[in-house]
Amino acid sequence: MSNPIAQPLPSSQNYAAFSVGDLNGMNPGSGEFAYMSPDTLMSYCSARLKGIDAQVKEQFAKQEAANHATTALSALMQALGSSNGGAIVNAQTDPQGQQIQKAFQNALDATAGDGATNTAVRNEYAKFLETACLPKDDKYGVAPGAGGDKSATIDAKELQGMSDNIKQAQSDLNSGTEMSMIKLQQLMSQRQTAISTCTNLVSTLDQAQIAIAQNLKSG
Repeated sequence: MSNPIAQPLPSSQNYAAFSVGDLNGMNPGSGEFAYMSPDTLMSYCSARLKGIDAQVKEQFAKQEAANHATTALSALMQALGSSNGGAIVNAQTDPQGQQIQKAFQNALDATAGDGATNTAVRNEYAKFLETACLPKDDKYGVAPGAGGDKSATIDAKELQGMSDNIKQAQSDLNSGTEMSMIKLQQLMSQRQTAISTCTNLVSTLDQAQIAIAQNLKSG
């Protein structure tokens, strides 16, 4: 009697398309895995787990970036409220005005990877440059708005309006972060399922090989 021939699993280029659901659809007890070598099966399991781990790493990076952006937006809102309900008489020379401009720049850096949030910050920064009668910020490519404000004074209403819009941008960012957390939880669940399924398949494979060996002996 000839020795069983190990059958290969899907090629490496198909690993990404071969999901845990596909693996769960196979019946370990049907004999489909009886002639797979342990090395072949473990190679598939390793490739599958690496694919999930790469996605987990990506989600962790997004979470870290979102946390950094949230912190910068909070600092910006704090700077916008530093006048305690009063006006900034001359935003060009007032330390509060300079603090606000620096906070806007930090927020632009922190949100560089999030298009929607970064656009919201840029829009409010343009308003600030206009009301403060400041020139275009060439480093960040933000020009003053076209409202025609000729006074460097920023009143409390203008400051509050900017702060409210930044708060809304932060709220939208947090909503996206919550969705990202759900995605991360799903990936961790998929990872655990993949490990459990592959463990069961290896056990089934071992049992099948033992049965084959016993049949060979009895034959």
